[in-house]
Amino acid sequence: AVSGIGASAAHCVALARALNEVLGKNCTEAEINAAGFEGEKGYNGTPSGIDNTAATYGGLLRFQRTDAD
Repeated sequence: AVSGIGASAAHCVALARALNEVLGKNCTEAEINAAGFEGEKGYNGTPSGIDNTAATYGGLLRFQRTDAD
């Protein structure tokens, strides 16, 4: 499997932030994150939610995939 670098999520979050600003919506970070996640679905179908969360909140994140039982 090939992994990306989160560019599509960053694009979706940036677009959500820009629309929020232009339209004067006053969205919360959680709402921006949710919009980024919805946008990611257009790129990836079933995104994990990690990339848009990193793009929204920044900082360091640790993610560990576990096998579902």
